[in-house]
Amino acid sequence: MTGGQPDQIDRRTSVLLIDATGLNADALGSDGPVVGAYENWLAQRAQDLDKSFAVDVPVVDLLAPDATLLPNRWTIDPTEHLSARDWTTLVVDSYSAASTAVSALGQALPSLKVTPLQDEARTLSIGELQKSEAIAVLRGRHMERNLAETAPPYPILTIRHVRPGADLVGIETEHVLASPSTTAQLVHKGDVIVYLDGSTVSTRVWPENGWVLGRFMQSNRVLDGSLDPEYLAAAIAAPVNEKFMAAGASRTHFNLKEFVVLLPALAVQRAFADTQERVNDELKRLRQAAHALEAAKRQLALAAASGSVSIEASEERK
Repeated sequence: MTGGQPDQIDRRTSVLLIDATGLNADALGSDGPVVGAYENWLAQRAQDLDKSFAVDVPVVDLLAPDATLLPNRWTIDPTEHLSARDWTTLVVDSYSAASTAVSALGQALPSLKVTPLQDEARTLSIGELQKSEAIAVLRGRHMERNLAETAPPYPILTIRHVRPGADLVGIETEHVLASPSTTAQLVHKGDVIVYLDGSTVSTRVWPENGWVLGRFMQSNRVLDGSLDPEYLAAAIAAPVNEKFMAAGASRTHFNLKEFVVLLPALAVQRAFADTQERVNDELKRLRQAAHALEAAKRQLALAAASGSVSIEASEERK
């Protein structure tokens, strides 16, 4: 610099990233946590940062080929520091509360045994699993439809087909003729289909062969015997991976390679997947009951508005 002034360039080796999406407006004031985090960083007190929304990231990490500047990719979920005993308590308490609520409706959840694991499970990203050839990733793409009267061999798998409870017979399905390009897009039985439904990443293990993967979806095929497909599906859709979704994400803008998966022993994976399936089945039944009650409520309101009938409920429940 001229005039004998010292070099005032900030040569820090890290960058402060702040994710304020979960903070209210008061947090953005001069005495709020955002300004406080910035002041701590300027004073080189990175240890005082609340890493759930503010994190000090080395510049070299941000310059990596697959790096992103979205702050939510770098923040740390407080649950990452919970011990196995803490998780055991949380799961038991939550499941007990759910069992009590369900039993009041005359239903019953399966009994649950929660055991803290002694060995720390490996954590790998989908990208790392792909590189190690534990899985193969297939991305859906646009294909020319064939609407000829003669039935072509390959139906196109879309989000409408993979949603829970979808009626595969009742859904209008487009087809494509067999070719090397369409054959390369075939989904196999047991593949984990990943799709964005609204703003939520959802998954489903597909039950049959012969479908061509359509646009806006991805498929993960397990190649390694140490990974259970149902567990992989649950792990991909787990809340911990919400941090890898950009604000305003669309079906074409989320990087599945960054999603992380914990890899405990295969027996642990299968036990978890089985429990998850049973809970999902019970939740499905309860939702169907709630839907029927909503329909009955609406019909009661319509009947009352008609002035045509008298309705009275007895205390006795059948």
